[in-house]
Amino acid sequence: MQVLIGKYSLMALVLIVGSATHLYAQEPYIPGVTDITTITTPSELDSAGMVKFLKKSCQDTTQFVQQVVDCEGFVEYRDDLKSYVISTGVPNTIDSVWVGIVCNWPQASRWLGKRVVFNGRYFQARGFDPKYGGETIYYLHLSAIR
Repeated sequence: MQVLIGKYSLMALVLIVGSATHLYAQEPYIPGVTDITTITTPSELDSAGMVKFLKKSCQDTTQFVQQVVDCEGFVEYRDDLKSYVISTGVPNTIDSVWVGIVCNWPQASRWLGKRVVFNGRYFQARGFDPKYGGETIYYLHLSAIR
């Protein structure tokens, strides 16, 4: 629906659920996890909600960013993301880091604190606040690790 106000236009998303109509202006919509009217970012989810959100979000491979081969990184557990990640310095920078929330890694804990070389694909992850400046957070689907 588009509403014209003077020379400006206002876009609104109308979601029809049953017989009720609701207006939502913020993302992300997290089906089956919680009510969108109370949650606007993943950082506001409790532990159980975050696990459900990550499980569902990791299945979305529509927002492909890049593929990496023989990429070096460091494995850590991030409390704020409630998941294992591989942090990688961005080539040709001194202060930028890619943080990959690993989506397909059932035995991640045995790699904790280790430097690794991996192959995989990064996908867009929205709604996460960087812990440090220069940090970009992605979903990471591994194809190989050593």
